[in-house]
Amino acid sequence: MNNKHPAIFLHSDKKIFLFIGLVFLLVLVVFVLPLFIKTDKSETTIDKKTLNLNSELILERKIANDRVATQQFIREATEALNELKIMHIVRWEEKSYIALTEELKKANSHYRQKQYATAQIKLKSIQKKATQLKKNLPTLIDNLVSQGNFLLKQGKADEALIVYDNVLAADKNNKKAFIGRKKALSFDTVTSLLKQAESYEEINDLQAALKTYKRVNSLDPQENISKEKILILEKELTEIKISRLISKGYAYLDEKKVSQAKNVFLEIQEYTPKNKIAATMLRIISQKEVDEEINKEFIKFKKYKNLELWEDAIKSLTIILNLDSSLASLKEEKQYAMKRKEIETQLLFYTKNYGLLVSNRHKEQAKLVLSDSEKIKENKKALLQQTKVLKNLLFLSEKLIPVTLQSDNTTQVTLNKTISLGKFSKKVIKLKPGSYVISGDNPNCENININFDIKIKMNEDNIFVACEAKNL
Repeated sequence: MNNKHPAIFLHSDKKIFLFIGLVFLLVLVVFVLPLFIKTDKSETTIDKKTLNLNSELILERKIANDRVATQQFIREATEALNELKIMHIVRWEEKSYIALTEELKKANSHYRQKQYATAQIKLKSIQKKATQLKKNLPTLIDNLVSQGNFLLKQGKADEALIVYDNVLAADKNNKKAFIGRKKALSFDTVTSLLKQAESYEEINDLQAALKTYKRVNSLDPQENISKEKILILEKELTEIKISRLISKGYAYLDEKKVSQAKNVFLEIQEYTPKNKIAATMLRIISQKEVDEEINKEFIKFKKYKNLELWEDAIKSLTIILNLDSSLASLKEEKQYAMKRKEIETQLLFYTKNYGLLVSNRHKEQAKLVLSDSEKIKENKKALLQQTKVLKNLLFLSEKLIPVTLQSDNTTQVTLNKTISLGKFSKKVIKLKPGSYVISGDNPNCENININFDIKIKMNEDNIFVACEAKNL
């Protein structure tokens, strides 16, 4: 090992190190540096090529996107024109439609030449104009309908028909165009019928004129002349008919045919409910009918009264008073008839059920009825007969009837539990009609009770009263 001091070593070798450094630097400059410079140039060239390649790819992609977008615009523009075609736009906006189709052809040409931006501008313009045409369609249709109506008013039915057909081609549910078309189709017929109806009016054949105007109205409900004429003629014909009916009604009244006259004036009221003449005549006829009905029922009443048929008399009086409640005298007649009916009903009741006269209550009631009947001063032929019968029945109800009682001389006989008749073998007693009980009492026999009735009109009765032997 060298034991020299390091500083002395560096100083002695200084020149050697400096030489080595210079050689190394020269090598770097001559050999290494050119290599670095060559590498930078190569890398720069590569970057430029890459950049050019990316730009071409981006451009191709843009062109492809523009082509696809333009194709979509072409489809949309074509669809828009097809919609207009379906609406038959060529009929009512031919120039606009042809212009749009020409623009579409140009746009397609630009597309084929890959002028996509220009093509898109035209296609957007086509869509915008097509949309505006569709938006303006309602106004265009209204204008066309007005045009058709104007042509029809001028008598140009064929031209109007074409216009209406154009409208319906675009809007098949357009009511105005449908009505106008119907008018145009029937125009010649309607015009001819109107002239015919006017001719009928001139010769005063109003019925035929009305019928013809109604035919016009059926063909063209919107035709104003026929509508007005129908109203006028119907009014005139109604007035004529009413005038004739009024004369007919008066004629029936002159002939005393009240019922027929009433039907005529009722018919007038069906045509004109507020007709004053008909209303007045119906009131008069109604009063005449009331008077006739009253007279008819009064004649019936007099007849029933004379025959003493009071129930029928009451019915007739009720009808009369329902028609005219102000007839005070007939109200009194009705009260009288009702009283007579009540009396006769009571008389008839007791003459048929005279067996009730054995009762004191019924006997007194029958006497009251007789008293009321005797107060009657007129129309009492049938009443007198009934009264006579009841009087006789009341007399018989008081007449004593002989009753023969037979017994065994050992039985104690009692009448109605209170009147002792004693013991006998035979006894005759007299009793008024009525219900009785006779009893027999004997210590050696069983007691006996016998109920019996003495009836009115009975001549006599026989009763055996004897106790029966007791059972041992």
